[in-house]
Amino acid sequence: MDENSVLVSGRSARVASRGIEREGLPPEVIATVGERYKRENPGKSVPDRLYRDERARPLLLVHIIEAKTEGDDRNAPEDLIALGLSFPTFNDADVAKRVCYRVNLVEWKAIVENEVDEEVEETGDDES
Repeated sequence: MDENSVLVSGRSARVASRGIEREGLPPEVIATVGERYKRENPGKSVPDRLYRDERARPLLLVHIIEAKTEGDDRNAPEDLIALGLSFPTFNDADVAKRVCYRVNLVEWKAIVENEVDEEVEETGDDES
């Protein structure tokens, strides 16, 4: 594993638990999906994709992860943020071929500047 990588939840790198796709859905939809699936598949847990199919809008999940290191590591990372995105299936072929996104340019420039600064520092270490 790359030294700049963070391993989350073992080899699957899953941040969220199963069933997270229920978030934001009305309780009656959750119950209907669960009952329908369990009737046909007794004893099995409901797959997230079935909840996603009922979603009308995308889902954004923000997970705050408390970083822990082994031993006394004073350079331990601060809390980390993990983002989860879930897009329902939609067909807009008759309306558009592209999706427009709005970007916060101030934040975008700050991210790019940080990446450039980190690259400069790394190349400076090799020039000893």
